Amino acid sequence: MKKLINLIYIALVVICIILSLSACNSSRIPKSSNYSDEYLEGEDFNPSTVSWLGKPHGVTVLDDTLYFIAGHYLFFADAKSQEAKPLCFKPECLHFNEPDPYKVPECDAYLGNVYIQTILGHCNGKLYFSCLNQKTGHIDIVESKPDGSERKSVLSNIDDLASVCFHRGVFYYVLRTVEITGEQTTSLLAYSILAPQKEPYKIIEYTDGSTIETLLPYGASVIFSKDEPYVEEIGSDIELHRYNIKSGEILGFPFEANAHIYGLYNGKLVVQMNINKEEGPQFWEYNFSDKSLTLCEWLDDFYQKQQPAVTLYDQIQEDITFAFFIGEDYQPDYDLYVVNRDGDITATLEGAAWGTTTSETVTWLGKTYYMAYRTLDPFSICLYENGDLLQGKVEPLILLQVDGFGKLMPAAMLPAYDVLD
Repeated sequence: MKKLINLIYIALVVICIILSLSACNSSRIPKSSNYSDEYLEGEDFNPSTVSWLGKPHGVTVLDDTLYFIAGHYLFFADAKSQEAKPLCFKPECLHFNEPDPYKVPECDAYLGNVYIQTILGHCNGKLYFSCLNQKTGHIDIVESKPDGSERKSVLSNIDDLASVCFHRGVFYYVLRTVEITGEQTTSLLAYSILAPQKEPYKIIEYTDGSTIETLLPYGASVIFSKDEPYVEEIGSDIELHRYNIKSGEILGFPFEANAHIYGLYNGKLVVQMNINKEEGPQFWEYNFSDKSLTLCEWLDDFYQKQQPAVTLYDQIQEDITFAFFIGEDYQPDYDLYVVNRDGDITATLEGAAWGTTTSETVTWLGKTYYMAYRTLDPFSICLYENGDLLQGKVEPLILLQVDGFGKLMPAAMLPAYDVLD
């Protein structure tokens, strides 16, 4: 009898330990089956896009269908027509032409004012995008089928979102909250689509006023910049860190602070920093595999050649031998220039510079395009084939034309009695 009691006691202890370990593991994001720094098509965040304001992703391709967000609406373009339409199949719906603000939310393509909280990606054959919850008045992450049906919220109330990316089935996002007292908290969190949980996993949190301005995942790492609080007459330091998705560790980089992320090029992280004080700020490539740091000569030569005309870069393209920049004369024309590795301007995209905060590079139907939001009248969303741009050809595939961008941003009437806070 005593032996039986002892056996039962041991069994209960073992069960408790197993349950405890399961509870601990469930609080963390699931481990990836691939920890390499190779780009995984269809699973990884597009590594070729880092907009100059750190805006999140706004375009994705699923089953040869291109999806993108423009204004307050979600659009799609299929392989057959290659013409963008709102992702709504209601026969009587007027979509963005609806004049009644009470009926605007009835369009299935309507997302509400998501602005900087713009998110769009896909995983396991489902679409994921940000949407204004018409009942709560807060921004949610929503899941749907590719045709936009069967919507459901998977992550609620992300109104304080500062930056976001979608990588290997996980949302990595930054929340920044400011109290009435002025105290600021910045958190980097992760929420798995593959193994959904009630609460997201908190990777790191800063309460000293530091912010996370750039979020860039690549392979087994999620790279982010920590901007320390501004100090008068001294400024603020920028530190680059990377979250290792395999070990859960937060690691640094073997170079000094104040390195500005410009993107990824040929599988290497491109940063601008002032290592040689006499040379001034230069562009450098960091190799993830051997941790080496080398001068990115072609980009540095171009930058030196164009000064002081260059006011900003839009993007550095993965495996594409050109970059975009805006010259000092961009107003009021808002033109965007395409430059090859020799620093020569090969094409000018008229009216495309305004869209640098939302423009993307996208691979669709076997070709790689630069997607530009043009402000010229009419407002247009165009695809420029990258190979054509290097040869000076600027005839785009026009996905969408609307008389006035404001038409895509109607104000809907929220039912005030349903809003919780």
